[in-house]
Amino acid sequence: MKEKQYGLLGKALKHSYSKEIHESFGKYNYELFQVEPEDLGSFLIKEELAGLNVTIPYKKEVIKYCETLSEEAVEIGAVNTMVRQQNGAWAGYNTDHAGFLYLLEQAKITLKNKKVLIFGSGGTFLTASYVAKKEGASEVVCISRTGESNYENLHLHKDAQILINTTPVGMFPHIDKEVASINEFPLCEGVIDVIYNPLRTRLVLQAKEKGIPAIGGLGMLVKQAVQAYSLFMGEGLPKETTREILKELYKQKENIVLTGMPGCGKTAIGKLLAESMQREFIDTDEMIFKETGRTAEELINTEGEHYFRQYEKEIVKKVSVQTGIVIATGGGAVLDEENVMALKQNGRVYFIERDIEKLAVLGRPLSKNIQQLYIERCGIYQETADVKIKNNSEIQQTVQYILKEIEK
Repeated sequence: MKEKQYGLLGKALKHSYSKEIHESFGKYNYELFQVEPEDLGSFLIKEELAGLNVTIPYKKEVIKYCETLSEEAVEIGAVNTMVRQQNGAWAGYNTDHAGFLYLLEQAKITLKNKKVLIFGSGGTFLTASYVAKKEGASEVVCISRTGESNYENLHLHKDAQILINTTPVGMFPHIDKEVASINEFPLCEGVIDVIYNPLRTRLVLQAKEKGIPAIGGLGMLVKQAVQAYSLFMGEGLPKETTREILKELYKQKENIVLTGMPGCGKTAIGKLLAESMQREFIDTDEMIFKETGRTAEELINTEGEHYFRQYEKEIVKKVSVQTGIVIATGGGAVLDEENVMALKQNGRVYFIERDIEKLAVLGRPLSKNIQQLYIERCGIYQETADVKIKNNSEIQQTVQYILKEIEK
């Protein structure tokens, strides 16, 4: 008898975290099954398949392969979990709605009596729409590419209070894309984006900058996986499981980004931090040197600061799509808002603050007037950081401060 198989069914799954989430339960191996539409039927008849999660683009398509459907799957019109029955037939369920409710709870966003705008028209739209109506939304509008409400007439819905993105726009590796600008919706009170890679899409970050409650989709992914486990195994998991797995995933996936004045110790701290956490370390200035054969000082002196900043911007964009790394940025990287946005999508930003008289200035062309530079930049470092860390003592001590903060 073949070993039972569990996994995720979809078309493009390289970005998925589902395998590590399910295998953290310790009960089964979990595979990523990338299947072309024309092969869907022949794939689902494989006898060894015991349980599947379903993602884009098959949440509606798999319904016809299910002998039975749960009440939620029927009402929503989409299936994201399939369980093989004793008679060999598939039973279809929808655990996405539980995941979506978890996001609302975590972000403290209420939909009651709100106008809800949902981007996308696929299976996850159906889940979001179902939850919004159940939660008492006053109006639910679907924004699609070709529907009555579309991206060309968004201005007709500028009174929307809740924005929900169920499209893949902004997903890895195209994290610099956005489904819409938060500035188009002056009455917005909450943002939910089901994308979890990056951890924070541009839409989520734009909302947070304005003080609007906003959340990405990682919590939804974990919660629906916990619910799916119960269906696969016929047993529940402890209530705290979702929170614990989510916390561990953030610890693993979130980049540690170091910012601060030239000479404040970012590179030295970053190397020790990466070593302690067994992570890759990237220094953006060193990366520029590897690619150009010239230091930041040489590029600025020969090509000008504008040229250097543009090159730096490309490097920041390149490293920001990665996860689970330590990044030391150049002293002026955070002067560009696009750099800050990119770094925050997968990163937690630590401002390394060092007293001005202790800053190293040798070989740093922009640090000749260090006091003026400090005055110009200090406020920006503080505004763009998630955490401020003093580095006036031993570097090892500073590293320990950061490690303790990460554990929180």
